[in-house]
Amino acid sequence: MPKKEYTRKWFDADKSGLVNVLSEYKGSTKYLEIGSFEGRSTCWFLANIITGPGSKAYCIDTWQGGFEHAGIDFDDVEDRFDKNTAGYREKIVKLKGTSFEQLASLVRGHRNSFDVVYVDGSHTSWDVLSDCVLSFNLCKVGGIIGLDDYLWGEQNLNAPKPAIDSFLYIYDNFLQVIKKDYQVWVKRIS
Repeated sequence: MPKKEYTRKWFDADKSGLVNVLSEYKGSTKYLEIGSFEGRSTCWFLANIITGPGSKAYCIDTWQGGFEHAGIDFDDVEDRFDKNTAGYREKIVKLKGTSFEQLASLVRGHRNSFDVVYVDGSHTSWDVLSDCVLSFNLCKVGGIIGLDDYLWGEQNLNAPKPAIDSFLYIYDNFLQVIKKDYQVWVKRIS
């Protein structure tokens, strides 16, 4: 497999803790990722968790960035994603566009079918809340949803926390919180 090139280490936090959270999902076959950037998380999930036969990773990104990405050349970022994930090309469904458009489209044909969903796209509360709700509809009962950047940045409408808190409150009867730290991991129980 070609050497991977990453310019950011955003996904390098406690992977041993992540392995523990995801241990029952090792061997899963259907993964949804919102916010793929250079493919670091994509490659990690495909190498360590989504390893079952015929596994697929659906990767959604605009490859245009958001307010927190000022000064980053996203043509280069997308090119690095393509190169970094080249060894998994047959397992990746690359969906370029906004998460709302791509998730709404997926809901029509993939409702309740993803084993693992990882939400790490836009950081504005209104986008994060939309990503959470649509992801819930795509995650199968018994599946797990990871919500990244819970403690990121200011606690205002340009941060994920208010949206994640709202999602957890509204969907409380349908979720079991597995981990709540910088990342929040919830299991869909109904």
